[in-house]
Amino acid sequence: MAEGILFADEMGTDSALVAEKNGGHHVSGEELDPYRLIGDTHIDEILELLDKEKKPLGPGDDFFKVADLAVRAEKPHRSPAEISLAAFMKKYSTLPSWVDVDQLRRGQEVYLAYLPSASMSLYYRSLVSGFSIPKIAAVIQATAYLVPPARPDQALQRLFDTGAFTSACIGLGVDSILPGGEGWKTALYVRVLHAKVRRSLLKRKDARKWNTNVYGVPINQEDMSATLLAFAVNVLDGIDIIAGKELPKLEKLDYLALWRYLGWLLGVETEGDIRRPGHRSNGELPPLDPCGPGRNKDGDPVRYSAALLESFIDHLLEPDESSVIISHHLLKITDRKPPSTKLSEIPEEFYKNDLFYYRSYQCRRLIGDHIADALQLPYHPSLWKRCWHRIRSAVFMSLFRFYTLATMFLPFVRRKVITWHTNGYKRFHDEWLKTHRTKMAKALATKELATCIREGNGDDADGK
Repeated sequence: MAEGILFADEMGTDSALVAEKNGGHHVSGEELDPYRLIGDTHIDEILELLDKEKKPLGPGDDFFKVADLAVRAEKPHRSPAEISLAAFMKKYSTLPSWVDVDQLRRGQEVYLAYLPSASMSLYYRSLVSGFSIPKIAAVIQATAYLVPPARPDQALQRLFDTGAFTSACIGLGVDSILPGGEGWKTALYVRVLHAKVRRSLLKRKDARKWNTNVYGVPINQEDMSATLLAFAVNVLDGIDIIAGKELPKLEKLDYLALWRYLGWLLGVETEGDIRRPGHRSNGELPPLDPCGPGRNKDGDPVRYSAALLESFIDHLLEPDESSVIISHHLLKITDRKPPSTKLSEIPEEFYKNDLFYYRSYQCRRLIGDHIADALQLPYHPSLWKRCWHRIRSAVFMSLFRFYTLATMFLPFVRRKVITWHTNGYKRFHDEWLKTHRTKMAKALATKELATCIREGNGDDADGK
């Protein structure tokens, strides 16, 4: 990062990169590099100790049952793994001092109030462009998660898993994310899955060996922080774009506070976290705490989180051939049944259809031409279709803008919309739970990649 240079973000807005030491909030690539060598030190330690004690967390093993046994074990007779597990459960069963439960509830309501705009932002701004970052994409490609050889219809099912996470953490009420709640458990399940993926990739040898020098540790602190901000800052920015008006700062603060807490549950280092032995101390390398107040005197989470996201983009976003493949694949997701189970045998036009070109145009509108061109997002080859896509997009975005503004300025509409979206999220989550175990059993039986966020996630997270 060159001090003071102008940086054009995804919205096409120019802003100066100013380092923290000079009163700004931006972090240079050199400062971010060490975070790529840090995973999730506590849960990584637990998996390592379980392996050493010949009690690895395998397919079908419920992390909470294993942890509960560790907590119930008599202290003098606990093994090192049980000691670490008990400490982990004690820490995450107690709310951090910086958590305000009422603020968490208000943060959930921000997302629920603007759910259509937030969902569209997550898909186009966060998923398509974010997962196209080469260093993050390396993990996705290594596990065949959301990318070829997985078919677009399979990728859609994995997006439903992400929807199940957000519904559990946002749509089921604030009690769901407090210790012992459904969302709390779901976040920790996702955290364990990430640790399994990290461990599996680092164990690879020979030609498949993970290149830590190039990519850092899989699912490292920079990548996790960037992903967290994709759910936080990118969503807020997307709502601003669609509404044509900036959200009130109080709503932004509430929403960032929600994701700061969820990030803490997911293993993103925050204020007060202490790394396990064998890693650089917090004094040497303070936690990024991406949704926190930052280390600047003004302590403004809105400014800090936005600047940190810009720093990540400046450091990581260099689209390459893999970025093009992944972004196009994600824009092709569908529930249509393909003519073959093998992606290589499915005609290109089955997925590269009118909907794909329309989504490409919508994505371009939300991420800007610079990144869209780098991802080679195509316009429809037919001039008539291109005109139709522009008209369709204009109508669609206008309706979304009206809906968002009505929710923003009319309290009666806002209350009704939050209730409506909450009930919809609950129905979605209930339906997902009904079908999850069947899909998980089928995935394990057929050795298909298991990506669901409940019990049954195997150690061999790359599906090999």
